[in-house]
Amino acid sequence: MFVTTACRPKCEKRRASAPAEPGRKNGKGMIGKDVARASGGKKASKILKRQEVISAGIFFGIFFLIFVRGNARRRALFGGSRIMPDRSMLEIMDALGDPLLEEFDQVTRNAHDRYRAYNPADIIEHDSRAQAACTYCHMGAEADRRFLDRDAMRMLEIRGLRLWLVEKADVVFRLKKMDEDGGVRNYPTKQAKDFDRGNELPGLPMPPVRLTVGYLLDTTGTAFIRTQIARPIGRKRTMWCAAIVPFEVRRVGAPIWEDVTRQASL
Repeated sequence: MFVTTACRPKCEKRRASAPAEPGRKNGKGMIGKDVARASGGKKASKILKRQEVISAGIFFGIFFLIFVRGNARRRALFGGSRIMPDRSMLEIMDALGDPLLEEFDQVTRNAHDRYRAYNPADIIEHDSRAQAACTYCHMGAEADRRFLDRDAMRMLEIRGLRLWLVEKADVVFRLKKMDEDGGVRNYPTKQAKDFDRGNELPGLPMPPVRLTVGYLLDTTGTAFIRTQIARPIGRKRTMWCAAIVPFEVRRVGAPIWEDVTRQASL
């Protein structure tokens, strides 16, 4: 079979573009296996670069999450730009003083006794939320009777959040039912979340230490166990929790409160 001169360039062009067979050399002197190996190396290089980009993205994402969590914790502890005074539990309790701590104990105990004096037929119809609401109202009324005319103490109501400011001790507190860690388990309002996290609250004249004063009941919700004072650092978390020692078991010369902070589980 004869190939014309006109067809020869086209045939040579197709032959040059065709893949080389294994063991044969192409026009540039490279055998077919080397061509395959070179093309495979380019693909591996692309895959390696893609993996490096993915690894860099993962590293940046982890770093960003650490930064965000650290910033959130800083805001929870220090309330954004308003830094709360950094004082220990002992310093804060000493600043409040034994007479005021004793009144805290009376406020919570009297409120619970007032509720338990209800008609048993009415109490049995109350769930835990209704019980806590009634006791809270009695605590608020008892606090009003004791503290409204007190020098250097002011009642503040910030969008439904009722607080007491103790100016001399540089402390602001609220009254609540608590668990054994000093946490509050009811559904929180925005103002309650801001209080626990240390965020700025309108109408609060200075950044005082924020405390929760309340009571702890037994598992049946009927027996009063103790009055507690806790320092919240966010929802369902507390830095420390102290308990007022009942009057009948206090020792002469000993503090009227004790540290009941539990160690966090690992």
